[in-house]
Amino acid sequence: MPPRSPAKMVQAVFAILSRMRTRWRSARELREDTRWLRRIIRSEPEPGRRILELYFIEKCPVDDIAIRLDLSVETVRRHLLRAIHRFEEERVS
Repeated sequence: MPPRSPAKMVQAVFAILSRMRTRWRSARELREDTRWLRRIIRSEPEPGRRILELYFIEKCPVDDIAIRLDLSVETVRRHLLRAIHRFEEERVS
């Protein structure tokens, strides 16, 4: 394998650093989003808090949440949509 020119080596290093920064930023944004979501869940009154915990933390489908909490599917969806809108509003501000 022929030796790389210094310019190509610099380009390769910059490409690697750029990918690393992107991954780090994505991980940081994910941690921030998680903090926002936890704050929203804590501030939500029941049954909304339990719905959000089941959906976002325990990864339960909407139908299962409705059955477990003896609520309609529409009620569960309404709570989820309200939380998603609050999340988006707080992230923007």
